[in-house]
Formats: sequence, C-alpha cells, structure tokens
Amino acid sequence: MVLFAGPNRIIVLNGPSGSGKSTLFKSVTEKPCFRGHFGFSVSHTTRPPRKDERDGIDYHYVTREEFLALQAEGGFLETAETFTNLYGTSYEAINDVLQHKHCILDIDYKGSLQLKQTLSKEMGIHALFVFISPPSRAILEQRLRDRKTESEEQLELRLATAGEELTFFETNPGFYDVHIVNDNLETASTELEHAIRKFLCQKFTPPSPY
Repeated sequence: MVLFAGPNRIIVLNGPSGSGKSTLFKSVTEKPCFRGHFGFSVSHTTRPPRKDERDGIDYHYVTREEFLALQAEGGFLETAETFTNLYGTSYEAINDVLQHKHCILDIDYKGSLQLKQTLSKEMGIHALFVFISPPSRAILEQRLRDRKTESEEQLELRLATAGEELTFFETNPGFYDVHIVNDNLETASTELEHAIRKFLCQKFTPPSPY
C-alpha cells in the first residue's frame, strides 16, 4: 500500500498521558491561520469504546480478529499493544486526511519508531516528530490522579506506560524534531505553532530512485 501523494504533510505527536498534548494541539490547530487545515488520523483499536466516544470519530473499534486480519493484509503503517489492547494506524486512515488536509497522528513512541522507518527509509516522506512532556514526572502523576477516572490499578499501569514514554525520549535525544514542555499552555502553544510553521515552509528534495 502507498500514501496519497500531494502537498499535505504528516505531523506525529508523542507524549505520555497527562502531558496535555491533545489540548495543546487543539489550541494550535484552532487558531485562525491554521483552522480547517489539519485533521487527525483515526486509529484502529481493539479496546471497547469509552463513554461518549464514537466509532469512526475517536477510533475505529474492531475485534482482535478483525485487527489481526487487516494487519496480515499489510493495512497498517504501525501497530502497538497497550494494556492488552491493540492499536494501529492504517494507510487508509492517513490517506483519508492527506487528500484534503495536513495529517496529525497521536500515537506512542513504539508506533513512531515503526512509522519513521516506513516513512523516511521506505517512502522518502518527511514527517515532523513532536514530543510533548510535562514539567516533571511528579506533576504528570498528579495530573493523572486529578482526573479521577481510573482505578488505582489502572492508574499504576498508565503511570508505568508514561514512564516508558519519558524514558524513551530521554535516552533517544535525536529522535524527535521538536520537544515542548507543556508547563504553560499559552507558551507551549506559541512554541508549537512556530515549529509547525517552520516545518510546513521547508522544501524537501525527494530521494533519488538510483
């Protein structure tokens, strides 16, 4: 499978739960200069939908068998397993966005590792990889606890996963193009806006076929 060839770009967003990455990106893409020019790729998942989540909007909800079948067909650019649930970004989901807008992917670092390999080395596509981090691990834990949406066991699992995300970032300093500490939303929003503007203005030379 291939990705839609056009002028629109791919932006990959990483960061642990509690970093505020979704709120941050929304604050940037809703600015007048950006509004209507960005769309989120809708991932597939085997986890059941949460309250108020909608199929095809928040995720494509599928059974494990359906997910594995699509994976066997080569339908995913990246897949990952989190809390025993499978997640994946399909070619179709990205293409649906790229035909009309710049595509934003909100995935974990494991998916980003696969995606960077596929996009840059196999397709010659340049994507912007952004990592959003909290001011500290202690603040991250407090943010997650303040949500009061999970049991202690679920919270511990989420904290462990968040720790993995942060450790990967800390031990792979050259992996991400942009790092933003989300301590103040207004400041972080300005930093992200500047990074996106710079990326969208860059001219990339396609790789030689020889």
